[in-house]
Amino acid sequence: MNFNKYLSSTLRAMLVLALAFSLFSCGDDGEIGPKGKKGLEGEVGDTGEEGAKGFTELIEAGYFDLTVKGHRADGTEFEELIHYIYADDPFASADSGGRVHITRYQFENQFSYPRANPYFGFDGEYDAENETFDFYYCSFLLEKEDSANSLFSFQANIFRMDNMLIDNILYQDGILSFDFSFSDDGEDNSTKQPLQIEGSFFSGTKIYTEVLLRKK
Repeated sequence: MNFNKYLSSTLRAMLVLALAFSLFSCGDDGEIGPKGKKGLEGEVGDTGEEGAKGFTELIEAGYFDLTVKGHRADGTEFEELIHYIYADDPFASADSGGRVHITRYQFENQFSYPRANPYFGFDGEYDAENETFDFYYCSFLLEKEDSANSLFSFQANIFRMDNMLIDNILYQDGILSFDFSFSDDGEDNSTKQPLQIEGSFFSGTKIYTEVLLRKK
């Protein structure tokens, strides 16, 4: 028996069988199996460092205390005692022209209230010769919830400072305080009804009347 001839015939037969198997054994792919169970959650990471306060955070600085008496648009009388104690610029420094803007807000965070943050403020100038302040504009916003679905909103922009009496101005070591009262016939407020305001201001922090800018 020729061994080489036998081996050659055997290899050819094996190759034919392997080719036939590869041609006829490749069926369609089966369906995708069911999704496995969700793995366990990882451990909670460490808490990061506290970030710096944003610009919405206000600073407690002195106060505007005032009593507002008037009539709502429907003629109903009201009287509100309001305490504004927060500031975005507690120092209220004068600008290069000597103008001073003083504002206090009712709530600590600018956006914590459903609408605007109620405020009270004066604009004026510092009279260096007489070492006192001359105020020429006043504005304020009062808001109060009457019920779960009713909000009383009252706003005034006072340009006629002839009706504003400012008294007992004290400016010492940068701290400013004064009393004020105002009577309006309805022209300067949103109710268009008579209005009376009495109050006082205490800066709580220094108000700089001169700001020197140094070149770099």
